[in-house]
Amino acid sequence: LQSGEDLDAVPQRDVHYLIRGIKRTPTSPLSKTLLVSGAFFETIPANQVLANAFEQVAAAASAPADMDVSDLARRLDIRQSHFAETRRVAGASISVRFRVMAQVDPRANLLSDARYPMIQPNTLTMLTHAPDLPIPSSADESYAWNQAPTPIQQCPAYARLNQAFDEIDAALKAVTRVSILQHPLNGPFFMAQAPIHP
Repeated sequence: LQSGEDLDAVPQRDVHYLIRGIKRTPTSPLSKTLLVSGAFFETIPANQVLANAFEQVAAAASAPADMDVSDLARRLDIRQSHFAETRRVAGASISVRFRVMAQVDPRANLLSDARYPMIQPNTLTMLTHAPDLPIPSSADESYAWNQAPTPIQQCPAYARLNQAFDEIDAALKAVTRVSILQHPLNGPFFMAQAPIHP
């Protein structure tokens, strides 16, 4: 995105987040590094989140009972880019710029040992949204690369990672385990995990 370009004109792409956390312990630090599909955090479209938040603000401001705030929010097509613009008010000696900030729901905190014990310390983990994968019967099920069940091996993320390993170093398959992680709000994710040294 170049300075001055219209955000809405940029083609939509898949978003991935790189997350790293370190827990200090008396013996050594424990590190977790994750490459996560944006679908892990973006469980519903951003404009829908903004519209619903707008409705909540209107309700907190005691909008009149005869005003259909939800209809207004839908008609306005609220987007983050609308908030990003600086607003100038005639006669005012200041300009206004609204900022939309987001925080992760605790259920999506991938660094939480209690919520996501399958994400082990001192690992590099990749999570990709895979809605067609079956819901795992146990959160602890993980498989050696070549012993993964058929649904995992047929997952497009598994196939792409398999090809990447073949191009980089096929020996990486020997240290990578795969599984299915069940997101509390957005279905199954393909998970690949390999150990790293702190």
